[in-house]
Amino acid sequence: MKVVKGLVLGLLTWTGASAETLKVPEVHPTIQSAIDAASPGDVISIAGGTYEESIDLRGKSIVLRPRSRSGGAGGPVVLTSGEQGGTLVRCVSGEGPTTRLQNLIFRGGLGDRTRYQGDVTVGGAMILLHSSPTIENCRFEDNRVNYNGGG
Repeated sequence: MKVVKGLVLGLLTWTGASAETLKVPEVHPTIQSAIDAASPGDVISIAGGTYEESIDLRGKSIVLRPRSRSGGAGGPVVLTSGEQGGTLVRCVSGEGPTTRLQNLIFRGGLGDRTRYQGDVTVGGAMILLHSSPTIENCRFEDNRVNYNGGG
């Protein structure tokens, strides 16, 4: 019985996939390109700086976080919409608690104009629909909409 348990454990360890660390911008030029390349369990390690882009987490069980200072290129990571406007983060594909956003700053999101008719904007920094990601130690600054969900 002990031999069988050891054999099964060895097979599970041998066949199990390991999480990767995807680096932005060294390997992936944008956060979204890293998300697109990520597999469940992967960590997206983002160099400090300001990133002018909107991202969609695509239902993936991944972690997005700034690079540690000891790992080089550390510092705050700011997502901003810049001149393009719009929502900064979209969680609309059933993201659960294993989808994690850690220590990020979301600044200047201007919301989504596609959810309602006219000039109605919702979800300044983030849109969450049928999703419940884990958001840890993130800051929301100067995000604006004219209807619901400025933060």
